[in-house]
Amino acid sequence: MENQYQSLRKDDANFIRKLDKKLHETTEFTYCTLPATQAGTTDNKMTKEEAEQLLSIIKGYSNLILSPTDELNFGMSVGFEVASIDYREPLLLFAQDQLPRGYSSWNMLSKIFMQPNNLKRFKKRAKKFGLHEEEIVNDRNHYEY
Repeated sequence: MENQYQSLRKDDANFIRKLDKKLHETTEFTYCTLPATQAGTTDNKMTKEEAEQLLSIIKGYSNLILSPTDELNFGMSVGFEVASIDYREPLLLFAQDQLPRGYSSWNMLSKIFMQPNNLKRFKKRAKKFGLHEEEIVNDRNHYEY
């Protein structure tokens, strides 16, 4: 898992690791007698400064992707992930309601994740790893049950 940070500057990698630890948690459980995990969120919120720094980092790398996901909290809340095109596991997971005021609107975030370069990188990663979503859908309801 640490390899996925190797393309990032050390301070950027440390910031993303710290933010992920603050916002994201994994729950382990048994499903049909098999061990399983589910991505979830903490009660912590991202600050405005953290949101600004995160978006700046994403824009500064040609291999990072911001995308919506339905893989948080058993699909009960809209989530987002920051990922590298070279790795299956995301670098950071967070829920829309963890974003600060001014950053939490779908329309604001879609301006970033619907950019052509982001969409191209997302599709490349999805095909490379056989992810269930092959394209980003610009519809919030698509990512929430």
